[in-house]
Amino acid sequence: MSRSPSLPRRTSDEYVFPQPDAEGIARVQEIYLNKCDKTLSEAEAREVLSRVMRYLYLLNFTCSTTVSTPENPTTTAR
Repeated sequence: MSRSPSLPRRTSDEYVFPQPDAEGIARVQEIYLNKCDKTLSEAEAREVLSRVMRYLYLLNFTCSTTVSTPENPTTTAR
């Protein structure tokens, strides 16, 4: 049974998550309006963007703490 990599045990106070700014919130509102025909309030757009930013932050953190693997010669440019 293989185990997926896990984050180091840290409290939430040890993570400094990026925070959405006004431009990002406005862009999320625009995307939802144009793509989904749905109007989001500023609070809803902030929550959506916050979740995406936390996910990307933690995904990047997990990837940056794993041991590097050799490059695949079939996908590496020569």
